[in-house]
Amino acid sequence: MINKLAIVIPAYKLTFFDETLKSILSQTNKNFTLYIGDDNSPEDLYSIVKNYEADLKIVYKRFEENIGNISVVKHWNRCVAMTKLEEWIWLFSDDDMMSEDCVELFYHAIEKTSVSYDLYRFDCSIIDEAGNEITNKSGYPEIQTSFEFLVSRLSYQYHSYIVNFIFSRNVYLKYNGFINFNAAWGSDDASWILFGQEKNIFTLDRGLVQWRVSSINISGNTNNLTNRRQKYQGTEQFIEWMYKWLNQNQIQIDDKLVIKWYLIMLRLIGFRKIFWAYIKSKPFRKFLWQKHPYYQIKLIIKGL
Repeated sequence: MINKLAIVIPAYKLTFFDETLKSILSQTNKNFTLYIGDDNSPEDLYSIVKNYEADLKIVYKRFEENIGNISVVKHWNRCVAMTKLEEWIWLFSDDDMMSEDCVELFYHAIEKTSVSYDLYRFDCSIIDEAGNEITNKSGYPEIQTSFEFLVSRLSYQYHSYIVNFIFSRNVYLKYNGFINFNAAWGSDDASWILFGQEKNIFTLDRGLVQWRVSSINISGNTNNLTNRRQKYQGTEQFIEWMYKWLNQNQIQIDDKLVIKWYLIMLRLIGFRKIFWAYIKSKPFRKFLWQKHPYYQIKLIIKGL
């Protein structure tokens, strides 16, 4: 019998890996297969995995080529390709945590909703390296359209990550996997917008994913200049993709919201001080500069 749910971990880091697997082992419903794709890690990940093989249905594969260093999204997609015929896929990580009732609540949710959605979402909070919770739960609405999700992300209303969504295999295949941006920066948001555009996003009323911020994950690393440049390139790719998606769906968005989001994003990446050098570049030149000349953007920013 094939389980309906595949939990997929694109693995590379050892530091918190055991804690992650413990949280998966603690699930009250173990009707899932755990797939672990080792991205040719320099650390011995299997030394941790083997401790769980007796209690969990695990498919482990160590890839000969490390591609996460080149494209995180390509590693995500090749790990999803490890799965069999499970109807639902949950891409998790090697350092985050899930509450013990997540899988059970997911099965209740798809039964309750008669599988009316392609995206099911858990609430999430942020934890530090010691496992201490440093933010409250996000508090998402129960049902959210893709455009509402986009606006909420541009306005920083909620935390949202790759790990707190479960998606259908059908919608994943329909759109040929995750959208590939540099450093996977914005790839999850764009993918959720695309995957949820027909049936919306459903939030479970219980269950929690804890996303870990640390100096060893991509999001927490702002010291490496190459990594920062990749994040900036990913930001531009996301903006270009976003305007294309909006135009295709004949949706208008407030450009002031995009500019404000862009400013905050540059600050998070570490490029805020050279804002004007970047705002003249593509895609702002293509999408915003034509509508808002230099002096108008100065007035917009002044009013933010």
